Amino acid sequence: MVSLQHLDLSDTKLEGLIPETFGNNMNSLSYLDLSFGHLIGPILNSLGNMTHLTHLNLCYNDFTGSTPESFAKLETLTYLDLQYNDFMGSIPKSFANLESCTYLDLSGNKLNGSIPMVFANMTSTLTYLALRNSGLEGHIPKSFGEKMSVLAVLDLSQNSL
Repeated sequence: MVSLQHLDLSDTKLEGLIPETFGNNMNSLSYLDLSFGHLIGPILNSLGNMTHLTHLNLCYNDFTGSTPESFAKLETLTYLDLQYNDFMGSIPKSFANLESCTYLDLSGNKLNGSIPMVFANMTSTLTYLALRNSGLEGHIPKSFGEKMSVLAVLDLSQNSL
């Protein structure tokens, strides 16, 4: 599967853990959709090795733990949907490397802390940001109104902001 570019396994009733070898030899993959499954456990760091990914959708599964720091390698990612899993912890600082991202949804997870300044690196690209029902608290950073000139959708509802 060395030349595979597009893999859509959404809504296929896949269940269980993603095998540790998943992603090996998939260096040309640009589109990966594993949404609406019954996948469990942590997201493998090997996903961060898919450095040509532009679209990653893992929404509506039962992934746990924190989002991997290896996502910092996904610099070409334009679409990232992780909504409605069981991710915990704060939004990783590694998201600052997602400078090409236009769509980011972390809604419905068990995050904590405040909205980090990592989104400041996405000011010229991010058009959709959803963090609703995520357990976030604190203040909304001033940069959202001042620097995010292309942001068209911002959903921070159902948090303690």
